[in-house]
Order: sequence, then structure tokens, then C-alpha cells
Amino acid sequence: MKQYNYTEFKQAGFDIELPDAKEAIDLANEVSQFFRAVPVFSVSEYEGKEYFEHAAVRLVTGDALDIQVAKGWKGKYSFHSQAIHTLKNIKHNDKVREAKKLTEPKQVGVLTRKKIEDWIRYETELYNLLKIENDKNRSEIETFLSSLEGLPVHWWNNNKSGEIIKNGIKLSFTIGETYVSKKLEIYYEVPDSLSSFLSLSDNKYKPVKADS
Repeated sequence: MKQYNYTEFKQAGFDIELPDAKEAIDLANEVSQFFRAVPVFSVSEYEGKEYFEHAAVRLVTGDALDIQVAKGWKGKYSFHSQAIHTLKNIKHNDKVREAKKLTEPKQVGVLTRKKIEDWIRYETELYNLLKIENDKNRSEIETFLSSLEGLPVHWWNNNKSGEIIKNGIKLSFTIGETYVSKKLEIYYEVPDSLSSFLSLSDNKYKPVKADS
């Protein structure tokens, strides 16, 4: 999916009078009376042809937070940083928890520059809190993965789960977006016999097979 600005959208041959496109253009003009905003147009490509998907309105804040404004059917304006969606190592619960640390501005029914700036400040602070959590989770996952280098890991589930078996001990793990769960257990593939029991219970059992 690519994004076009107004000029690029027109040059690509799209009709700016399309309902969704025109709505975004009108909203950008309305918001720009108080804070500069621009329409952005999302376009997909298939077999060499481009297709208009949807339009949005982005506040021009001079950073990479991509704060967009929308107008609901009741005439209320909402503001959301699209950059938050690029943080892949957090969950919805993290967003709810971190948002509780901040005071969310009131809903906007009538636009003013101060109200827009209040929402920009809130979305910026929320993004910064979430990025700290995202980076911490990602670092923990990367550290765990680095610790596995050179070990005989048996992977599955698209390298999201795995296990290591060594000297009768098995470490199983699953890597999620925000965590690494681990389980350590004794693991011997031995005959169900009294001799196996006695050897294991006396710490004298030696695996015949090589570690997997």
C-alpha cells in the first residue's frame, strides 16, 4: 500500500471528487483553519494497476507520529497517532495501561488550535510511553534469541516455538510479540522398566541416543 499526497493523487489520474477523497479534502481544509492538515490517499497496486482504497487527514506536526484526524457522524473530531500501530511488541492491554497514566483531552465538537494541540501532546506522550514498553519487550526477546545461538534448537510454528534437549533435560519455549514463555522439565526417552527407574532414581542413567 502506498500513500499519495493531493498532487500525486491527481497526477496518478484519480478523481478527487470520489466521495471518500472529497470528504478528506474538505476535512483537511476545515482543520487547516486552526492547524495545518493535509489529505493523504492510500492506493494499492495489482497487476500493474493502481486502485484507490481510502483517504485520511494528517496533521502536519513535523515528526513521524502521523497523527490523523477524523470526523464522526455526530460531528465529533477524533485524533490518533498511526505510528502507534508500528509498535509490534505491545498488546492492547499495554495501551490501556499506559493510557491510564495520562489525562485524555475531552472530545472535540468545535475545533480550536488549543484543542488540536492538546490532542497532539496527548498522542505524543502516549506514543513515547508505548515505545518504551515496546523497546523493552523487543530487547528481552532479542536477548533470548541471541542466547540460543549455537544450541541444538528444534524449531516449529514458524520459528515461534522450540525446544532444546540435553542430558535428559528439556527446555521448551514460545516467543510471542511481548514475551518469551519457558518450561523446564526432565525428559528421558527410556523403556518403562524397573531398571530404568532404578538408574534414573540413582542418577546413574546414561542416554543411549545422542541429544536431539
